[in-house]
Amino acid sequence: FLSINRDFSAPIKINWNPSMENQIFLLTHDSNGFNRYEAAQDLANKIIQKEIGSIHAHEKLDIPEEYIDAFGTLLDDKSIDPFFKSQCLQIPSEGVLLQDQEIYDFDGTHLSRNFLKKVLAKTYKEKILTLYKNLSTDKKYTLASKDVGDRALKNTLMSFLMCLEEEEIYGL
Repeated sequence: FLSINRDFSAPIKINWNPSMENQIFLLTHDSNGFNRYEAAQDLANKIIQKEIGSIHAHEKLDIPEEYIDAFGTLLDDKSIDPFFKSQCLQIPSEGVLLQDQEIYDFDGTHLSRNFLKKVLAKTYKEKILTLYKNLSTDKKYTLASKDVGDRALKNTLMSFLMCLEEEEIYGL
């Protein structure tokens, strides 16, 4: 599989359309953090854009199992820095998603993004809850990088849990 622009520091945009298989491999195995993050963001973006098309065609929304599995692998990866993991787990914002649309579809983008987050949250609810609770401490607030990373990951996990709209989650 191809992992391009390793350790390249200038911002560039490349017209490259890697396969889902290639991107999932990069997301779950690449040693280059930026490429791993880019694979995560690009995969989520492509899935959401496809789901928007499904909404317009009145088709059933469906998230690829390979992506769901890759998300779970990312959740389980203990070798990743918490802040970096929080960035990789985040689904692109609606503003970012709209940038790839010729005609902006605010409703479709919102529905598709939330659908993806809800599927991931339902699938990995117990893992996300466990990780969230492990990060919940009464520790004094500090700006140490580890603490900042832990808080970022905790907030990202909560954003997924909130999609479930369950009383149990509201009580956290």
